[in-house]
Amino acid sequence: MDDLLNELEPQGPAPEERERRRRLIAAVGIAGLSLLTVGTLSSGAFFSDTQTVPTGQIVTGSVVLANQTTATQQFAVTNMAPGDTKYGSVTVANGGSLQLRYAVTANTTAVPVTDPAIASLVTAAASAGKTLTPSGFNLADQLQFTVCDAAFDPLTGNCKGTVLFGPAAFASAADVATPSAAATTAVVFGDPTDSNPATDRILAAGSAAETLYFKAYLDGPSTGNTWQATGTNISLVFNAFQTLNNP
Repeated sequence: MDDLLNELEPQGPAPEERERRRRLIAAVGIAGLSLLTVGTLSSGAFFSDTQTVPTGQIVTGSVVLANQTTATQQFAVTNMAPGDTKYGSVTVANGGSLQLRYAVTANTTAVPVTDPAIASLVTAAASAGKTLTPSGFNLADQLQFTVCDAAFDPLTGNCKGTVLFGPAAFASAADVATPSAAATTAVVFGDPTDSNPATDRILAAGSAAETLYFKAYLDGPSTGNTWQATGTNISLVFNAFQTLNNP
């Protein structure tokens, strides 16, 4: 392998310089998890790394009229009601030897109606003498996300730093206009292809880290019964690239 790499690289630079160009060790630490990825070298390409982080599942509750006289909202711990706001954070760290820049993409899928979190709501409705038929829609079409590089103010809900995304759905305009069970993808910030890195985030070498803060808001007036007992699974994809010799 070393002989092949030597043939691929120009012979001008000193061996130490070729070795330095050949190395990229990037580690991304997410929410307490430690992950080490070793980059590879290919002719004509820069070092890069990709990491997918299962961020979590967000599920709405349901409203059931029992005997048409009382209203009961069924909530699990992670359930949301129209008007609710939920907060979360993800920490990203560079444990490698080179400075990197990174972009983030959000991928979502609908929580299937057979999922226990949804099925329990259907069962609860049946126990109250009602029939709840979940639409199976992807809740990402309806949720409004905001991503910030600093914490949100607990009183106002405003970002205390720079807003990196939103408020907007992790979905296309077409998905929002016509909700469905289809999976969605949205670029949160940066360029996952590294062709236009102006909005990428920079992490210096030597265990530099930063925390990204997320806010998910389920609008009250526009969230009707179609969204009862629906949910979304969210994964954040982090694409990291070397900055050295990679303008």
